[in-house]
Amino acid sequence: MPTRDPVIATEAPARSRVTAIDGLRGVAIILVFLVHFSGAYAMSFRAINFDLVTEAGRLGRGDALFYWAFYSHYGVQLFFVVSGFVISRSWADAQDLSRYPGFLLRRVARIYPGFIVSLILAVLLGAYLSGTLQVEARTLVANLLFLNGLFSLRIPAYNAVTWSLFFEFVFYILVPMFIVAGSRLGDRRLGAIALFLLSIVGLALGGYPEWFLLLPFLFGSAAGLLRAEELGQAASRLSDGILVAAYGVTTTAGMAFVPLPASTSAGFLWTYRNWLFVLCFSVVATLILVRAGYGNGFLARLCTARPMQALGKVSFSFFLLHYLVISGLLSTVKDRIGGSITEAVLYGALAFLASYLAACVLYRVAEEPYFRLRRPPAGVESR
Repeated sequence: MPTRDPVIATEAPARSRVTAIDGLRGVAIILVFLVHFSGAYAMSFRAINFDLVTEAGRLGRGDALFYWAFYSHYGVQLFFVVSGFVISRSWADAQDLSRYPGFLLRRVARIYPGFIVSLILAVLLGAYLSGTLQVEARTLVANLLFLNGLFSLRIPAYNAVTWSLFFEFVFYILVPMFIVAGSRLGDRRLGAIALFLLSIVGLALGGYPEWFLLLPFLFGSAAGLLRAEELGQAASRLSDGILVAAYGVTTTAGMAFVPLPASTSAGFLWTYRNWLFVLCFSVVATLILVRAGYGNGFLARLCTARPMQALGKVSFSFFLLHYLVISGLLSTVKDRIGGSITEAVLYGALAFLASYLAACVLYRVAEEPYFRLRRPPAGVESR
């Protein structure tokens, strides 16, 4: 889930705000948009359900291009890496949990206003498209608690993208405790990461099928607990070219060899290839974050460019609204266009622009008030 959580400039210099973070969020939201637009377009105009594709190599050239764009689910994992990095940085110097209740309340205040607005819009859009208002009390409560992120419960989501907020809140609840407890183990950083890793192993051994979706948070946290000078030294040893190549190889291999999980009555059926891909991508994404945030090459320039900064700034609102915009737009033009790549590019650009404009409005209404009212003391996370 993409939430904007850059550390504010009032912190100590070692924990100052990393400008490239917003740019990385911009990259991530582009990837997430490609998933939903390509999937919806292929289903509506090419009669292909990409969720059921098991061998991408059997697709025709045009459909393979759509599928390549669709197979960008790792955009959410990039958001998870960023959240791991930023939240862990904001807690890296904490000596106790005295501000833990306030931290959780601020997370609720940060996320829920935009989420509630998007939930209302999703219900209204569903009523418009189906011709009937379908709201069930238990399902609504479950959505409000993000329990649609517990896939085994099979809870219908009013806004399909909000499943990731469940994992965000699990991380918010756990990581401050791990960091503070880590300081009691002799080495704050190693102790915190060890506790985080043990919790993930425990979930895996306990049979929780989505345990590996916490790995991006783990790797982001490992980077976030490093000091600025350590991150700078690491960034200087990394290469933009090698990281871009590693990203291309990892994501292309994922598209070619890692099919999406099968949906069953008990939830999603994952294989070892799914968690292995998430593991590899988490490592690559974390290294890209370090290089972009603390280096001075191509990745840093990309992530600090004005368009990426502007997109990253409203990425949470964009995340909440883009699926609704895509659904509304494609349902409107469904009987007027075909399924060509040219038309897909045209309507994709239109949907992206509409999503951005809608995100700017939601940001102004539901996010800016939080930032204006939020004036934390030094060392406390913001946004």
